[in-house]
Amino acid sequence: MVGVSDGQFTSGTYFDITVAPIAAPVQTNDIVLTAAEVVEGQCHLIGKGDAHVSYVVQASTDLVNWSDLGDTIADERGVFDFGEAAPGDYAVRFYRVVRRF
Repeated sequence: MVGVSDGQFTSGTYFDITVAPIAAPVQTNDIVLTAAEVVEGQCHLIGKGDAHVSYVVQASTDLVNWSDLGDTIADERGVFDFGEAAPGDYAVRFYRVVRRF
């Protein structure tokens, strides 16, 4: 039985929950951003992941909605460098890097 309450009233009901197994996780190194700097108006992100892997660099102003900025490929050491030519005029801007599948 599951109970639900809004602080004044409490209700209980029965229902079925089905849990499906997920696929095995992909074994990969963590993606780590090691540096972020602005040089001559260009934002550079430098990081480390898996060697010879393609990554997508994304940006957001609210940590909810993300936009792809472009791709970068890690070298033989797993190091990547991405430059955003015109980051724009934002009060705040967040970046993340995700593996391209």
